[in-house]
Amino acid sequence: MNATKWYGMVTGMLIPVFAGFAQAPAATEAPAPGATEVAVPANLSPGAAEVIRLATSGVGDEVVLAYIRNSQAQFNLSADNVLYLKDLGLSEEVTSAMLNHDGTLRGQEQSYAPTAASAAPNPARARAKRYMAQTISGRSAASQITS
Repeated sequence: MNATKWYGMVTGMLIPVFAGFAQAPAATEAPAPGATEVAVPANLSPGAAEVIRLATSGVGDEVVLAYIRNSQAQFNLSADNVLYLKDLGLSEEVTSAMLNHDGTLRGQEQSYAPTAASAAPNPARARAKRYMAQTISGRSAASQITS
């Protein structure tokens, strides 16, 4: 009988201790009033995700359009992305601005790339080539300097 009381007393003392190790329910935070979280597809560029975040937060189209104009990021919208933006309720102006912005950025990249015709001749390089050609053909370095 003493053993039974002993086990009962130990069990009674350990249950609250082990209950402290139980998992607490996950805390769920309620979204702020008026804020809506939109799940963004994985294939959407970070720049496009930012535009969606601005547009769904209630910011006006003028602010979103200004953000697009000043952004250095490419949006890289596919046809599926355009349809997704339409389903979210983004205006045609915003979607068009994103597409036009990408075209403008691509045009700027091409204008910065040097072309073979516009590359200026390098006199030092031309002298070095002449020197190497003359050295290989057997002309002395002293005659190279005077020419």
